[in-house]
Amino acid sequence: MHKAIFFDRDGTLIVDKVYLNDVAQIEYLPGVFTALKRLQEAGFIFVIVTNQSGVARGIVSLSNLELIHQKIAADFAKNGIRFSGFYFAPHSVESNHHTRKPNPGMLV
Repeated sequence: MHKAIFFDRDGTLIVDKVYLNDVAQIEYLPGVFTALKRLQEAGFIFVIVTNQSGVARGIVSLSNLELIHQKIAADFAKNGIRFSGFYFAPHSVESNHHTRKPNPGMLV
């Protein structure tokens, strides 16, 4: 059995740009690589779970979202950090979809 940490993406690992739709706009929070490296060395695995209502609103494209997640994974990999998965809820805030946090849908 592994110890896991489930991270939100925006405002936790990267600066929250509100409806990030451009890979060039990714900006990492200070100290994030060092912190995750230490946690990984302590035996934790990492999963990103993120609400992305910008998809439902037509502000964020699924193809750009995939590129953003690939870039984040690559940048962390350059620092020796691996994510076990990226999961997102593309539903609007108003939907109360079971996968939107704080609902547990992405965890089951």
